[in-house]
Amino acid sequence: MKIHLLWIILLVLIAGCSNIERFQVFEENENILSMGVYDYKPFYSSTLPDLRHRITSSSDIKDIEKILNQAQYSDFTIDSKQLFEDPMLFDAILGCEGDKNSISQILIVVENENIYVTSILSQSQDDQEIKMFKIQEKDIEKFKSILKLG
Repeated sequence: MKIHLLWIILLVLIAGCSNIERFQVFEENENILSMGVYDYKPFYSSTLPDLRHRITSSSDIKDIEKILNQAQYSDFTIDSKQLFEDPMLFDAILGCEGDKNSISQILIVVENENIYVTSILSQSQDDQEIKMFKIQEKDIEKFKSILKLG
């Protein structure tokens, strides 16, 4: 009887946790050397975005990597067409530089008390929408502090 109850609890836990989709943009063996926070410019812009802040501290980089890898899909998507139409779509771009980046640019939205992140590679199944991942509430202040987001 106890074994059956333990199996049921385990299955419920596995089923409950399996629905959470995490951002997980960095692989464990990646070596990010620096990150830059840039103004957002739409893809059609003829000028490069301005650098706001550069992060070179290895502990800050590791903290940002961990925070981003734990961000969860929030059922919030944006239409991919907006990337070419809305100049105010994102608040900042996080550029990552390293020896073998799996991703080089992360787009950031600061909305009220929430922060959402995405990449162009975060497309939904129909490829018409881009998935937005929410930074966990416990990580927001640290994320904002390291990236110097207002």
